[in-house]
Amino acid sequence: MAAKDLELMRLINAVYMEFPYHGTRQMRRALRAMGSQVGRRRVRRLMRLMGLEALCPKPNLSKPVPGHKIYPYLMKGLKHRPPGPGQVCGYHLHAP
Repeated sequence: MAAKDLELMRLINAVYMEFPYHGTRQMRRALRAMGSQVGRRRVRRLMRLMGLEALCPKPNLSKPVPGHKIYPYLMKGLKHRPPGPGQVCGYHLHAP
């Protein structure tokens, strides 16, 4: 492994210890601020080699978990009428 890669890995590790939520783009920006001319793909390759990944939400967070209860939409079928003068509009619904 090249000495320059080892130096970059040391810098990546130092930045990652302080900011574990930095992905490759923010990591590259931080390394450039430290004076290192490095590209995002190189940072990505070195982070993968080191086993580092950003601590942030991953894709597919909106997929339902098997076994979770699905609650019905309680407003379905209700007709909404605007309130008359001096009236306040509000609904109070309970789940059965």
